[in-house]
Amino acid sequence: TIMSFTNDLKLPTYEELECPVVNISSPALRAGSFYLAKHCDLQFKEFMLCRQVRME
Repeated sequence: TIMSFTNDLKLPTYEELECPVVNISSPALRAGSFYLAKHCDLQFKEFMLCRQVRME
């Protein structure tokens, strides 16, 4: 199925998209990225499998 945008789609407002800036250094972000990647590993693999099946 191909997803398309319709008038029923509710987009967030600018106020909902605003978030505070986090002052953190690059090494700390890089160190945390490994934990985030490990946490999302199953969802990423499932997404890539579905993507591969769709292209076939």
